Amino acid sequence: MNYYKLCRSPFLNASKTKQTNQQIVIVGDSHVRNSAAELKHCLDPTFAISSFIKPGAGMEDIINSAREDINKLKHDDVAVNWGGSNDIGKNNSKKH
Repeated sequence: MNYYKLCRSPFLNASKTKQTNQQIVIVGDSHVRNSAAELKHCLDPTFAISSFIKPGAGMEDIINSAREDINKLKHDDVAVNWGGSNDIGKNNSKKH
């Protein structure tokens, strides 16, 4: 698929931006920087998109940092947990 065909026009009708039907929450390490802005540019304006960035954090910290916000999501909402690169080089076998 062509990336530019997926993105919406930068000119929005003001009445379309008021109603949000679905939430997307992105939680991750520094690799998620600017991902919310990119999604807002490419998705319909009825999506409410937010991100939580924890540079240098491991997956456990990433998941725990936004647990309260993720628990508030509805059935149709989406949570993206993006991380793991900081855990690859560590030996976490004694955890859990």
